[in-house]
Amino acid sequence: MLKKYIQILKRKRKAETLLEVIVAIFILTLGSGAATVLIVSAMRANTFSKDNLIALNLAVEGIEAVRNIRDTNWIKYGFDKENCWNLSPEQTVGACAPDVSGDYPVIAAGEYVLNFDTALSAWRIDSQANTLDLTDAIDDDPYQLFKVDFIISDSEPDLILSESTSAAYPNPEPTPYYRMITIGYPAPSNAQDATEMTVTSLVQWRQGGQIHQIELNSILTNYQKVEN
Repeated sequence: MLKKYIQILKRKRKAETLLEVIVAIFILTLGSGAATVLIVSAMRANTFSKDNLIALNLAVEGIEAVRNIRDTNWIKYGFDKENCWNLSPEQTVGACAPDVSGDYPVIAAGEYVLNFDTALSAWRIDSQANTLDLTDAIDDDPYQLFKVDFIISDSEPDLILSESTSAAYPNPEPTPYYRMITIGYPAPSNAQDATEMTVTSLVQWRQGGQIHQIELNSILTNYQKVEN
C-alpha cells in the first residue's frame, strides 16, 4: 500500500515539474519577445535620430548657401548693392548690369537645386520645373543628394552634392536625402525691386516605408543697400 502511494506521488510530481517547465518557457518567451521589440524600437529610434540630424544640417546648409550668395554679391558688386544683392550667382564679376529692357539678371522666384562649384568654391543654384514631393510619381532625381570624394587621396566622401554636380566625380554614392530650395519675394513680388527674399530649404528622405521631411524658412534682406 505504501509503495503504491509513493508511486502516485512520483507521478504527480512529474506532472507538476512538466507544468512548471511549460510556464517558465511561456514567461521566457514573453520576456524575450518584449525585449526584442524594445531593442528593435531603440534601433529604429536611433537610426531616425541620426537621419533627422543629417537632414537638419542639410536644410541649414541650404539656407546658409543662399545667404552666402547674397553676401558674395555685396562684396563683388559693392558699387550697386541696391540692384545686385540678389544677382544670380552664375554671373561673372562686372556682369551686374541691366539688359536692354532695364532688368538685372537676378534670381527669380521658384524652385532650385543647390550646387557647389568646387573649382571656384562657390554656391550655384539651378532652376527646376518640378517641386520636390516624394509622395508622388514625378521625377525627383534632380533633387537627390550624393556623396562624392572631392579629395581623391583619402578615399572618403567629402561633400554631399546634387545629382548634376556629383556626376563629375568618380563613383558618386547616392544618399536617401533630397533637397529643394524655394526662393520667393514677399513685397514687392517683383525680384527686380524687392528688398527681401524668402528662402525655404526642404529636405525629404524615406525610412521604413515612410517619408520624412524637415523644412526651414528664412528671410534675407538687402540691408546693405545704398539708396540715392
